[in-house]
Amino acid sequence: MAHCEPLENYAPLGLRAMAATLDVLIAMFLASPFAAVIELTNSNWSDSRVQIAMASIFVLIMFLYHTASFGLSGADFRDVLFLVENGLIQKTGVHPSTLQSIGRSIAFIVVFLTGFLGSATAFMDGERRTLHDMLSRTVVVKEQ
Repeated sequence: MAHCEPLENYAPLGLRAMAATLDVLIAMFLASPFAAVIELTNSNWSDSRVQIAMASIFVLIMFLYHTASFGLSGADFRDVLFLVENGLIQKTGVHPSTLQSIGRSIAFIVVFLTGFLGSATAFMDGERRTLHDMLSRTVVVKEQ
């Protein structure tokens, strides 16, 4: 049987949900200049090519934001904003590698695109891990 730390050592689920929402809002804000360019060039938003281009830009920005922030520090802007001492670590206790950050970012995007269904695993997992945590072998903890 796998050993789990006490539940209070893991980031609260409500805070993680607010943080994920904030991540999406940050990516939308960062993508807004691209939307402005599309609007200023009188592009037709009902054109599927325009929609695919904007969706691709949004996904790329979300990927880069997650990969860079978690890969460099194990935290992102939302942790600072919420003034919560949360951090993303590997199961071994160190910040995730670049490859883990890339994998976690891709998995987070998939979880986002499926309406956060992959987050339901946090209710059943003793370490409150979501699908993207499990796939990247990471866990979000409260720093002591």
